[in-house]
Amino acid sequence: MQKTLDSLEQVGVVSGVVTGRERRVSLNPRYFAQQELGALLTKMSLASPELVEKTAELRRRPRRAGKAL
Repeated sequence: MQKTLDSLEQVGVVSGVVTGRERRVSLNPRYFAQQELGALLTKMSLASPELVEKTAELRRRPRRAGKAL
């Protein structure tokens, strides 16, 4: 996940901010398709009950980059 976010940040799709020990990531407001991508991601997340269930099971605290699973 970290490598994917790093790649997306390098090409300008997302922007990340480090606050203390947390890294907050959001869609880059300067990205040319930010509104369309945001709408698509929202629509996809609401359309799949399985996805909502799986995201509820995800780890809530951030994991240190490079740490083994």
